[in-house]
Amino acid sequence: MQAAAEKARYLGLLGEDGAGTPPRLSRRELALLKHVGDGRSLDEIVELWDVTGDCVTAVAESVRAKLDEQDLAAAAEAVRDQIEAAGPNLPLSGRVHERQEGDGELALTEQQYRILSAVGEGLSYKAIARRVDCHESVVGYHLRKVREMLGVESSTEAVEEAQRLGLL
Repeated sequence: MQAAAEKARYLGLLGEDGAGTPPRLSRRELALLKHVGDGRSLDEIVELWDVTGDCVTAVAESVRAKLDEQDLAAAAEAVRDQIEAAGPNLPLSGRVHERQEGDGELALTEQQYRILSAVGEGLSYKAIARRVDCHESVVGYHLRKVREMLGVESSTEAVEEAQRLGLL
């Protein structure tokens, strides 16, 4: 317990007084750590989330990289306060991603793909709207849907996650 708290403090997840600061983990990453902390295996999380093993493995690898911790149970302990604070906002069961009919793989619509690709190029909503011939509010709508689908908080995280999953 003490070692996990020290590591969390070292990583900047806890202040010197033990008060938590927001980690740079997505809700999905926190949900994975919550399940691991509850004793679930990655295979059990695959079943619970109704996604492919590659998806859960990608989330686990992302957590390991962000926290510089190979042991997911230790990582879960290090961010326990953040997991508890996120509480009901974590996607703990059900489909974490929308899945394409038939093959069970995560899929973006053509419009979502074009918009997310443009975000990856660093374009503004206005420039993206001109490129894909739609209103800026439509760009915002599609990006919100993609962020929900990928379980991330920002459009930048959505681009990173889509690249990690091979969608971009």
